[in-house]
Amino acid sequence: MGIIEKEDESGPHPRGPLSLLRGGILAGIAIAPSSAFIGRTDELGRLSELLERAEQGGRAVGLVAGDAGVGKTRLLAELTDLAQQRGMRALVGGCMETGDVGLPYVPFVDAFRDLGAQPDEAELVSSLVGVVPTLGRLLPTPGDERSSPPPPPTDEFEQVELFGGVLSLLVRLSEIAPLLLVIEDLHWADQSTRHLLSFLVRTLRSGRLTVVASYRSDELHRRHPLRPLLGELVRISDIERIELPPFNRMELTAHLEALVGERVDAAAVDRILTRSEGNAFFSEELVAAGAMSAEVVLPEALADVLRDRIDGLSEPAQELLKVASVAGRRVSHRLLVAAAGQPEAELEASLREAIAGHVMVADPMAETYRFRHALLQETVYGDLLPGERSRLHGTYARLFAESGHAAELAHHCLASHDLPGALAAMVRAATEATSVSAPAEALGHLTRAIEIWERVPDAAVVAGIERAP
Repeated sequence: MGIIEKEDESGPHPRGPLSLLRGGILAGIAIAPSSAFIGRTDELGRLSELLERAEQGGRAVGLVAGDAGVGKTRLLAELTDLAQQRGMRALVGGCMETGDVGLPYVPFVDAFRDLGAQPDEAELVSSLVGVVPTLGRLLPTPGDERSSPPPPPTDEFEQVELFGGVLSLLVRLSEIAPLLLVIEDLHWADQSTRHLLSFLVRTLRSGRLTVVASYRSDELHRRHPLRPLLGELVRISDIERIELPPFNRMELTAHLEALVGERVDAAAVDRILTRSEGNAFFSEELVAAGAMSAEVVLPEALADVLRDRIDGLSEPAQELLKVASVAGRRVSHRLLVAAAGQPEAELEASLREAIAGHVMVADPMAETYRFRHALLQETVYGDLLPGERSRLHGTYARLFAESGHAAELAHHCLASHDLPGALAAMVRAATEATSVSAPAEALGHLTRAIEIWERVPDAAVVAGIERAP
């Protein structure tokens, strides 16, 4: 194995504080979850035209960009509801914040999670997997157990074969019913996902299929790996590109009144508009902090608002949030119980408090929990002491050593300063990535393994392979 230069994905990653926190009585005003869809009439109209274009067999691709918290997810949820009302099949998948860890095709696995539940879909999936065996790695199987992996691909042609299998799957699904595929948080996508999306967009010529992807425009620093893909896509003339702006004053007024369930005076709207700059989630944070009252002194940074909200939880709930934050935005119930190392009844009490405080959200079907917004997780994680962070990553590393993806194991070993464990896991992760036609991720793992090779005693023994001179 030699040293191969890897695409540089470094650079500043600007982030701001954000969360979706509702509920409670603040300044005498009840704050309740609102299902109202405010504004965005033009944007939704443009996206609904894509659905109509797809129903007629034309290529229909959209990109939705906007700052964190501006309302991209809410817009796409409305589009999904609209598509289902039209009798379309909707598949929704999201990228993981740990995309650079090397878990390939995560949003497609997420979007395909319930394919095959209907008889006609099951027959279609089975026939395609028979032709393209690696496609089965992206599709659900009974009991969530993966079948034996197909022979590892030997060249890039096999990845193209997988891409063709995904395209065939989507086109043939669209023959059963018009299809909407939504990929969220593309700024976190792994390289294989970016390549697959590019392939789909460029080769999509038939089928009643609409593809819409969203990304945070405020995440795209100069060297962000998504920029080249966006540069390619925007040159395609019939792609609908939507930049979602913050609320204007009228929209923000409607949003605030939907939150509190009563009329909001103009002075309060002006105060919140000045501080939130029309960002929907920021405005919700400000309302939750008491900004409806002129006498309330608000923190200058919204990160402080987030911390204040989290500080309102009990000490056990805060400690549980710390444990959950190290796993990422989403964590399974079983993994969280094991990592927390406390009686399950106590953990569930803390979870209920965090969910009631709108900091965490439960998914009963998947038996997972997630932070209501990614920046909530980032805020909690960022406040960990160095020793806490290392210790908790070590805990997750021990758990993933027993079961789990080698890429996740490598991530936690590295963060807990266990270099021998990280090296062994990186080599194993490279093998796993190769087996699912993800050469970019395999290269990334091997490159990182080379970077720490000299710092690991008996590295060849630990890795199970020799390093080429």
